[in-house]
Formats: sequence, C-alpha cells, structure tokens
Amino acid sequence: MASGGSLRSAERSRRRILSRMFGTGSEVADGVAAVFFESRGNALDLRDKSLIQQVSQHAQFKLPKLRHIGWRGEPILWAADVVAGSVARALARDEPAPFPVSWI
Repeated sequence: MASGGSLRSAERSRRRILSRMFGTGSEVADGVAAVFFESRGNALDLRDKSLIQQVSQHAQFKLPKLRHIGWRGEPILWAADVVAGSVARALARDEPAPFPVSWI
C-alpha cells in the first residue's frame, strides 16, 4: 500500500497534468468532444471536474464533455493506464518514452 506522501505526490502530479492538458494556452483538448477518466470515487471525480473547469475558465476552446466511468463500464481503460504508466516511468527515470509523446 502506498504511503500518504506518495499518495499526495500522485495527486499533485495528476493535478499538474490536468492543468497542462486543459488550462489556458493548451491546445491538447481543442476539438476533443469527450474525455473519459477512470472513476476514483465521487469525491475525487468531482475534484478532477472542478480543477478542469477552473483551469479552463479562460481557454480558447470549448471544454469537452468529461465523464468518469468504472473499469467494468469501459474495459479498454486499461490501455490508457498502460500508456500513462509507461510514460510516467520513462519520465521518472529520465529515459525516452517507448513511443513519441509530444505534449509532455
């Protein structure tokens, strides 16, 4: 089980990534109709949505539809976990990602 420090660190990293993806000046979500997140429970899901609405308040693109779903509702979410995990590992070890990732 992860320690409280690593949980806080993971949450800070998540907030930083979401801010970069949806914040003012970002073009990552421009033209995206919907974004699906794996649900982490009501409180954390609401925290994600609140942060995204806050950082995208002055963005020049229409905010995509945001949905949190459980892995049982969308089994393909494991693919996103694998990609995110491999990129996070490469960044943590200062190694190249296993595929081109231009927006990080």
